[in-house]
Amino acid sequence: TRAGDWYEAADIYRDWATSSGGSAPPWCKNGPKRTQSERTCAKWLQEEVALATFGISSRRDQSAWLGAFHKAIGAPVFHILGFDWETIDNSASDAGLMDLERRWLNLKNVAAIRKAGDYFAVFKVDFWLSKSVSEFSRLRHGETGHHFVDGGKSKVWMCPLSPDWQNFYVHRDRTLTGAADLRCDALYNDISVCCAAPLSCLNPLHGHPSRGKSATIVQGYRALLNRSHEACAADKGGKRVPIGTEVITENLIDVMDFCQSRAMAGIQGAFEWKGDPSGRVTMIPMFDYVYHEFGPVRLDGFAKASRRFGDIFYFIAARVYLYGAILELNYEFSALELFEGMKGSTHYLTYDYWTEFIEDQSPQAVCSEYLEFASRMASARVGFGCDYLCWGKMMPPLPISSQVPKLMLDYDHYNVFKEEDSHRSGVVEAEAVVTSGWRNGPRLGFFMANISSSVISVECVFDPTRYGFGSSYQVDLVGQSKRLKLLTAEGKARLKIEAPPRDVVMLEVLPLTGSRAASTEKTPRP
Repeated sequence: TRAGDWYEAADIYRDWATSSGGSAPPWCKNGPKRTQSERTCAKWLQEEVALATFGISSRRDQSAWLGAFHKAIGAPVFHILGFDWETIDNSASDAGLMDLERRWLNLKNVAAIRKAGDYFAVFKVDFWLSKSVSEFSRLRHGETGHHFVDGGKSKVWMCPLSPDWQNFYVHRDRTLTGAADLRCDALYNDISVCCAAPLSCLNPLHGHPSRGKSATIVQGYRALLNRSHEACAADKGGKRVPIGTEVITENLIDVMDFCQSRAMAGIQGAFEWKGDPSGRVTMIPMFDYVYHEFGPVRLDGFAKASRRFGDIFYFIAARVYLYGAILELNYEFSALELFEGMKGSTHYLTYDYWTEFIEDQSPQAVCSEYLEFASRMASARVGFGCDYLCWGKMMPPLPISSQVPKLMLDYDHYNVFKEEDSHRSGVVEAEAVVTSGWRNGPRLGFFMANISSSVISVECVFDPTRYGFGSSYQVDLVGQSKRLKLLTAEGKARLKIEAPPRDVVMLEVLPLTGSRAASTEKTPRP
């Protein structure tokens, strides 16, 4: 019989998308990231980063907060700093070079990030250009014919097949990553080819067919992004400079290294799916299931570090990490929280008025319990679960046979993009144990995060035939500071553990020497 679940459908799609056959798409041809060289895969992004922030002001001095945040997490953080470095007159994203030349990126922030051993990129809208910037006069032949008004200024979308625009594009990226006082670790492209950029060009001067559309333009984007990769890697001794984007589309997963995704925030999200408090809709990690070992690292969760955000924080963080992504704290629409010892106001930028810098006279305090939980979850990603959560192939989780408590989690959606949504608050129901399953070579890793404040007894059954696994195996219970051999078994086995409160553990399944080791990369069904 067939299982009839979404994993079965995803297995069929994954077998096609990641195959090497002639009918397979090109975006997985480089192979799994764990097999790639430093020229095509930035290892620091894959396996070192514990947490990410998005939208903190680039221009204002936020160095004290950046230092305090790193101290609280205790592991490398990836900061995508806000767009206010890229504007001349408070209308965002001119996308010219004057901002770089004037160094509106506050170098105190850069120094704080470097001192902590963290990483950063700056927000960049990469495929539009303001008509008011000095470069427009020589680049205007690269426009696609798509014009719009934004921030009170006339702007145009540029074509990736325009030679003049290509040269400017690569020069700008090399300036960001190569200038001695900046040396951005990564490049972030917002409102780019994966989000809102036109897939047509009305300008016949670029060598593509008149009114070029769809595949031609997408191939142009791919080629230009690869050209940027090659140029920046040459400046960095052959090492990959990651390029990220807002959201992701699958035909660009081999040229994009990370993406800002927001869907795991559920009802706390401001752009994608807003969630379903009634529980009738269930989110599934299908993109991770199909592409995790090939595709970009996801930054997800759209979270805040304050108690006002609500205990939904535990649920969001657990899902993000156990689905192979990195938790993002978002500061686009509400202020930085205060760490212990900090006083006064904090600030944030906002899209609502394009780069208006808003002061919050009564900012929220950091909820230490939330950051401690995030740090524990991150320790699974960059520590004992790295082979799976950073490099692995997603598998169905272990089915739990014991009763799992339901929790009512409060939330307050105050990090609001007013043009897209509005304030909301309430409670959502969620299971107290979040699970996921992973494969790396002949080993399996099954993760369980208990988001409640009490120990939970969990019973589950491991059936090796479901995972194409050998009949003889060992199961270890692994945590942040321990590894305990649970059992050795033949065939099906019942597993029992005590899941610690607000923590995460892994059940690792290892083939025993001489057994029929797990060699297939498919997931057989009963």
